[in-house]
Amino acid sequence: MTRLETSELHIYMCCSVAKLIQEINSCQLIIKRLIENEAHTAFIDITASNVINVELKVNDVLIDRRKILNLFLKENIILLEKQSLHEILKKFLEEEKQYAVDYNYFLDECLPIKTLENLANWKPPPTKHVTAPLSKRKKDLNLIKTLICHDMKGGYLEDRFINGAKQDDPFFFVHWAAVDIFGYFSHNLVSIPPCSWISAAHRNGVQVIGTFISEWDEGVKVFETAFSNKILVDQLCMQLVNIAAHYNFDGWLINIENEVEPCQIVLLNHFVKSLTSKMHAYIPGSQVIWYDSVLKNGDLEWQNCLNESNRAFFLNADGIFLDYKWKEKQLIHSYLQAAGRNVDVYVGIDIFGRGDCFTKGGFMTDICLKEIRKHDFIDCRIFAPGWVYECLELKEFKENQFKFWGILQEVIPPRITEGLPYCSSFCPGFGNKMYRNGKIVSNDPWINLNLQQPQPIYYPTAVNCISLYTDDAFNGGGCLCLSGDAIDDKALLEFNILKTSFCLESSCVISYTFKPLTQNTDIALHLDMSSDQGAYKIGLVSTDCKNKEDTNTSVKYLLPATMDDILKAGYKLSPSSEQQTWIREISFINPLGNQTYVLNSIDFRNHTIENISVILSGKILSAKLFTVLFGELEILPVYPVHNLTCEKLICKKSSVKSKTVDIECTLKWQYNSSVFCSDIYIQSTKEAKQYVCTTNQFYYNLKCSVNLTDEIEVILCPKSAGSENLEASLIKIPIKL
Repeated sequence: MTRLETSELHIYMCCSVAKLIQEINSCQLIIKRLIENEAHTAFIDITASNVINVELKVNDVLIDRRKILNLFLKENIILLEKQSLHEILKKFLEEEKQYAVDYNYFLDECLPIKTLENLANWKPPPTKHVTAPLSKRKKDLNLIKTLICHDMKGGYLEDRFINGAKQDDPFFFVHWAAVDIFGYFSHNLVSIPPCSWISAAHRNGVQVIGTFISEWDEGVKVFETAFSNKILVDQLCMQLVNIAAHYNFDGWLINIENEVEPCQIVLLNHFVKSLTSKMHAYIPGSQVIWYDSVLKNGDLEWQNCLNESNRAFFLNADGIFLDYKWKEKQLIHSYLQAAGRNVDVYVGIDIFGRGDCFTKGGFMTDICLKEIRKHDFIDCRIFAPGWVYECLELKEFKENQFKFWGILQEVIPPRITEGLPYCSSFCPGFGNKMYRNGKIVSNDPWINLNLQQPQPIYYPTAVNCISLYTDDAFNGGGCLCLSGDAIDDKALLEFNILKTSFCLESSCVISYTFKPLTQNTDIALHLDMSSDQGAYKIGLVSTDCKNKEDTNTSVKYLLPATMDDILKAGYKLSPSSEQQTWIREISFINPLGNQTYVLNSIDFRNHTIENISVILSGKILSAKLFTVLFGELEILPVYPVHNLTCEKLICKKSSVKSKTVDIECTLKWQYNSSVFCSDIYIQSTKEAKQYVCTTNQFYYNLKCSVNLTDEIEVILCPKSAGSENLEASLIKIPIKL
């Protein structure tokens, strides 16, 4: 590409520049200007007299590119096909806004890519959205995998907002223990999973894949353009790889639902193979999965099984999604055709039960699952689980969601969480209010899946129930509610919270927080342990150890740590709130056996926690039901320190007589993987601290109004996934009008 540079001294010499641009098919016009002692540099890519991309840097820092128009003081400086460059740029930026490629627009929203042109021109936005890394799960090569494909109301609803939205009765998902892969689906050309879903899934050990789709007549046009030669196909592959790497998700669903010309089949096979290999190279462990649609001859004909007509695509990918109208004989045929790759065949289940499906979907979906499970090592793909939200009573969504997944979990075993530290308040990523350490900090309803914390296994039994509770919380918008019927006046109920593989290699702190809703209820945390010497249980209790040992000699009990133990370990207790009704227990496990834990006869090195459960016991005097809120579980928290800065400050009054000031600025602070989220507050002189928001990002575009003052304080309170408030940062922002 030819590069043309023009400075402020000769920016108006439009004739020679315009003539040269017309003669060159492709060029980059670089315009440099000095404005108020700041060096502005505009980069404008032009092809065939059309602007295809623009960037703007001020002092070598990439900023909002729409401000590029401010560089042109007259609209007639450079003409392209009888249009001024100013007019062309304005039209280009407006079209980008329409097609969701304006990178400033991406700062607060995650959106799809709708056209091939926008896909070809995609570049990483100047601000990277923070998403959680993929948490570890214990690997089981023989595990029958479950994939859910989220297709609801066209996608990109409230989930697209980086810092969430205010919404009553939102859609949510918390049953991650039954899922291995989460696919985000829409009918846009490229569905980039919103970072909120990436974070929520990753924290629960679930991979996330986006969708590349071509459909019907528009799909034919996509193939005419992008699949005309190998170079273009390779460029398409690299863009998809770059997008996945930038947004930190784990693969792609390839959904081709248009007729493909026979001459394009070779390139389509190359596309699947090349994308798969490139994804593996750039993102180890990633998945590229082919949808059962186009055949090896280019015909569009869903097979509902793996056979010779679609097997070539399966061999070039990591797996195949079968369509939904399968019968038992097609499952058997797919098993044979997989030739040892049975765990890479995902049998489709449409929750809406459209067409000639095995069942009518809905609450009968478990029948499909049981039929699939009869054929060993064939996985399933659950399509459109949003049916529960879209088709049933909205006010009963939570109950129906738990009913739906409770039925499926009778067939799907819970996954095993691996790796420490583990910290969770079990916040579902939404709430009627926002709580911090048991206190309400905001009364507004909210939804932000970025803030969802690791979820339990939610597997109910005949006598007890683990449910989501949103009328109270310790941190976030909700917690667990443990309830069960008392069999006698000395009942004991066990609630399995997590299946784990936590190997204890160093000292650890374990704390749990709860609130009894039933009087005379005792709570204990039980850890199922394993070692070379065998299996045993540890009970973390709040009452006398000897009394417990008298009733259950198979459990070794650990009393809460003393304050001296807490101080010696450097564990930071969060400040107590007024009228605190939550109870917190803290214990220490030390694998070196240096006497810092209460139960001092066990050496825990290389012992593994395999299961974590909550035990409720006590004497029920009137009601026959135990009910306890379980607000938080922490194992091995960490305590980093962070800094806070303010950029792009704008202060203005709405009128001369106004007694308030409107403030806009960008807050930034240092990234650290140990921080789960941060609370932001503002405080004016002689006024109470005001809660602004909770975010998992490491920047925030602050917009607020304050009473007229000389300065305000912005307070950043980072925190781990548990209740520990890390060292706060404060910055004073001067009000300059």
